[in-house]
Amino acid sequence: MCLGKVFGRTVKGDPAFRKCIDLVRELNDDVAKEYVSSICPELIADYSFTDPERKTYCTGIVHTCIRSFAKIMERECGVAVK
Repeated sequence: MCLGKVFGRTVKGDPAFRKCIDLVRELNDDVAKEYVSSICPELIADYSFTDPERKTYCTGIVHTCIRSFAKIMERECGVAVK
């Protein structure tokens, strides 16, 4: 959603959505490289919802998303993310 807010279209027919789609695909690919999939139900299929290990695992996935988002923002917007 954050990538869409920054790079998405602002008016109907705006071609900016193409760049946004490419950036979202990049983030998706970053997650899939590390976790084989980027589809949540597939990622947590082996965990019970109440399993503390699921929370740790999901936290790792979120960190991967954040790192990918930061990488994209640094490259595309010159925003230094620490």
